[in-house]
Amino acid sequence: MKKSLIALTAVCLLATSAHAESFLCNFSKDPLADIIYNSSTQELSRTSSGKVTSVIRGATLITQAAGQLVVKDKDGETLLALELNHKGSDGMSATVFPYEAMIAQGDRLLNGGCESDTLKAKAGERLSVED
Repeated sequence: MKKSLIALTAVCLLATSAHAESFLCNFSKDPLADIIYNSSTQELSRTSSGKVTSVIRGATLITQAAGQLVVKDKDGETLLALELNHKGSDGMSATVFPYEAMIAQGDRLLNGGCESDTLKAKAGERLSVED
């Protein structure tokens, strides 16, 4: 029984690590920024106003805890932090993202929202002034 459990655990871990995932994150602070991370290519791209401003290769996706992910560069520096709580926001629309996201930009921390290949953002309802 113990050997079966160990074998099953190993198979589950391999299946989980073999699954590639891409994340698209939106941030609305000045300047407008988007982050695209692809776990199969291990690339994190930053765009601003629709233009790619940087590409970081060798970035790895790490699960820190249930629902908490980070993307780190080759030196172990955190590039992007994600929390799966279905409360992510780009700060300018009613869209609700499955992941809340945080990136460092200079000496500022920017908050945003991310969706993935498997978990998509949902259109939210804007509250009117009368509400």
